[in-house]
Formats: sequence, C-alpha cells, structure tokens
Amino acid sequence: MAIAGEAPNPGGAFDALVELEGLSLLNRSGEAPQFVVHRLVQEVTRLRQELAQEPHELAAALAWIDAAFVGEPQDVRSWPVLEPLEPHAKTVACFGDGAGVTGATARLMSQVGMLLLTKADFCEAEPLMRRALRIDEANYGKDHPDVAIDLNNLAGLLQATDRLLEAEPLMRRSLRIDEESYGQDHPRVALDLNNLAGLLQATDRLVDAETMMRRSLQIDEASYGKDHPAVARNLNNLAGLLRVTNRLAEAEPLMHRSLRILIALKQQGYRHPNLEAGINNYISFLQVQGFSEEAIQAKIGSLYQQD
Repeated sequence: MAIAGEAPNPGGAFDALVELEGLSLLNRSGEAPQFVVHRLVQEVTRLRQELAQEPHELAAALAWIDAAFVGEPQDVRSWPVLEPLEPHAKTVACFGDGAGVTGATARLMSQVGMLLLTKADFCEAEPLMRRALRIDEANYGKDHPDVAIDLNNLAGLLQATDRLLEAEPLMRRSLRIDEESYGQDHPRVALDLNNLAGLLQATDRLVDAETMMRRSLQIDEASYGKDHPAVARNLNNLAGLLRVTNRLAEAEPLMHRSLRILIALKQQGYRHPNLEAGINNYISFLQVQGFSEEAIQAKIGSLYQQD
C-alpha cells in the first residue's frame, strides 16, 4: 500500500512516517515520493476493517482511495501510482458495493477493471466491469453517459477476448447513448465511432469501418484542431485500414502526419507511449514499399521539421 498526498500538517505527518519507517512498519519507495506499508501491517489493517466495517470508516476509505486512484489505467506511466493501490481499491470497492455505496464504488471498479484489462488479467477485470455497469444503470438509468463509458470498457474486454458478437451491441448502444446525450459531433461520439470501427475492421466489414473512421477523424479535427493526440490516433487507425485494403499511397501520408503530431507533442513535453513503435512501423512500411535508405532518412527527418 502506498501512502502519498498532502496532509493538513505535512511536517508532523512526515515525522510520523519516518518514525514508522524506523520501526520497519513501512519503507520509503525509491521510485516515487511515497511510503510503502509492510504487507503484514496491510493484512492486519485489512482484517480490522473487515471486523469493524463502520459506515464512516468505509466512507472515508472509499473517499481516500478514490481520490488517490488517479491516472490513465491504459497508460503504463500511471502504473507506479495505480498498481500499489490496486488491491486496496478492489477491496474497498467490494465493501462499498456490499454497503450500497454507488458513485465511488462504481468508478473504482471501472478503473481497476481497466487497469487489469490493460495488464491482460481478463478474468479479474470482467466481473468488476460488469458490476460497475450494473451499479451505474441502477443509479443513473440505462441511457446515462456514465453507462456508455461502462459499455465501451466492457466491449473492449470482450473484443480483446475474441467475443466480438457480444461486444458489438454494447458498442452500438454506447454510441447511441452518447449521440443522444452530447449530439452527433461530440468527441465522445468520435471515440465510440473509433472503437466500433476497429471491431468492424476485425470482422471484415471494411466499408462501414472506413466510414466510421473518417467521421471520427472529422469530429476530432473540428473539436480539437488538427494537431491533437486524438487526431493522431484516428489518422493512424485509418492508415491501418487503407493498408489492409492495399491503398498504400493513401496510407503513407496519414502515417506521416500522425507521427508528426506525436513528435511535436513530445517536443512540447508530452511523450506518447506508442511513439517509438509508430516510428519503427513507419520505417518498416517504407522499406517494404521499396524506399531507399536515403529516402527513408529524409522521410524520418521531415517528421521533426515542424511548420
């Protein structure tokens, strides 16, 4: 268990943590400004909580974990924060569910589920995602935007586990909810279209997939501008479909533009986790197309020349 965050009395709190470290009840983390509680202390604390289960203690635990469990579960750069909290978030969310607490419980289940999905722990992730969906449906109704998020997350897991027939109606339902909630041209709709297009491509419905990818790209360009990470994602996905359909001359400039966006963002301090892999894929693509080494170097160099 990682202990982090600002206390009302930072100096006193830090002194207390140092004293506990001296008693070997916790250790200072070398990877972040955190303390890690000894596993035996964690277990004793958890058992005491199970025996007590006072409502105010449960509410406090839920609030604390919910506030600490921040970051994008799909981004490995968030894992140093999220992974130490994962078992505690899962445990407190299950207690919250049993006590009838809804909001923080559903969010934690959804977030932990996404973390487990990203780590390919599908068996652990699925029941959490399904429970988060049921809680939000009961709490908000079946056509709420939070329900659409749950549907998309669960559909992603079903797609990852090759249950495409189960995944598709969830994606279409999520798309319908977001279109009705936000309108036809909202970024949430663009994300839904992008996800559904990927499934359609995987099931060889390429014409429909391309239509959705182009619409998703158009929405994100209008919403964010032409140099946003979401636009780079859409360009890359559309380029992949064009490659599958042997339209390589159309695919290359989209790949190039997608990488230019990500490199420009890197130069501004935002490092996309897939940038290096994208550059390597682009080089391989150019090599297969018969580009000379000199031409490839020129293409790669032009990625770093921003207008």
